[in-house]
Amino acid sequence: IESLYKEFGEGEIQIGAQFHLKSFYEKLGFKQISEPYPDYGILHIDMIKPTI
Repeated sequence: IESLYKEFGEGEIQIGAQFHLKSFYEKLGFKQISEPYPDYGILHIDMIKPTI
């Protein structure tokens, strides 16, 4: 994440994460912004890390 900030600036980052990894991404500062949805048979959620 830090290398992304160095290369692209400190804007928000949005990802599509596997639902079972939600707590991992929350520890990195991401927030859930969607309901779970299936993607290739695996539940996903959209998450965002706000600007710092």
